[in-house]
Amino acid sequence: MAASYAIYHGPEGLKNISGRIHALASTARAKLAAQGLQVSEGAFFDTFTVHGVDAAGVQAKAAQLGVNVRVVSADTVGIACGEAHTTSDVVALLGAFGVDSSESELESLAETVRSCCVFMCVCASVESL
Repeated sequence: MAASYAIYHGPEGLKNISGRIHALASTARAKLAAQGLQVSEGAFFDTFTVHGVDAAGVQAKAAQLGVNVRVVSADTVGIACGEAHTTSDVVALLGAFGVDSSESELESLAETVRSCCVFMCVCASVESL
């Protein structure tokens, strides 16, 4: 199955898909960090955690907004972005944490991430978004 997926999309298609996924996750992480929330540090691709929150409360609000988060512990949630996610999903996700944003703002930030990152590498400048 994975081989068929890779053959169908080709190297450039896979690069575009992975870059978009990483850009969405990086943008969400940067916005949450900018609001003072504790996000996991270090290199990542599509998944990160947010610490020091009411995990059950965030999960309930996320569900109301139509997005999913994974409860890791009472004060930590996990977030994973995937191919099917859009900037509107990230706006909803941020709303679960009480962070206001717009699709146009996130698309601009995501484009910054895509333009400075190399395939399957993490851009250090994302931290400053």
